[in-house]
Amino acid sequence: MKNKNLEKMKNVYLLFLAFFISFSAFSQEEFEYVLIDSLDQSKEELYSKARSFMAYSFKDSKSVIQMDDKEIGRIIGKGNITLNTKTGISKYPNILNFTITIDVRENRYRCIINEIYHDGLRNQNGFVGGLLTNEKPDCGYILLTRNAWRDIKEDAPKLFEEFLKEFQSHMNSKSKVDDF
Repeated sequence: MKNKNLEKMKNVYLLFLAFFISFSAFSQEEFEYVLIDSLDQSKEELYSKARSFMAYSFKDSKSVIQMDDKEIGRIIGKGNITLNTKTGISKYPNILNFTITIDVRENRYRCIINEIYHDGLRNQNGFVGGLLTNEKPDCGYILLTRNAWRDIKEDAPKLFEEFLKEFQSHMNSKSKVDDF
């Protein structure tokens, strides 16, 4: 029993290591984030948790989810998240659109976030930076300064790392059975 727990801890440690290596390897050039983890749970349980994460994480999960296939264990969504960047004494709410792909299998799951696109400042037109892989923002440096674009590209990885930590926490949480 003790060896089994030690082996499980070792696997979790290796997954965390792979998780952080993937961030450092991809975050600055590809802006793709991947989390892979294993749990002693059925595919159905993991799928249910992934669906509930989508419902809790987005105001309208039905409009976010583009593909939902329980049989193969895949959910694909197009969501957005607000990144508040600080320039001087002001904070600016930047909208980042992204694709989230969740795959579940027996005893394991994977979450991929990619296609991250700066869609401008909330309630402002014209300040669109485009894909975070762009060297310069699509709108040019006149509307979105060089420093602001750099800050967005530097702060986005932290935001998505936190998002994936929330996803992992949700997936690792105990299922609650409500016998009301």
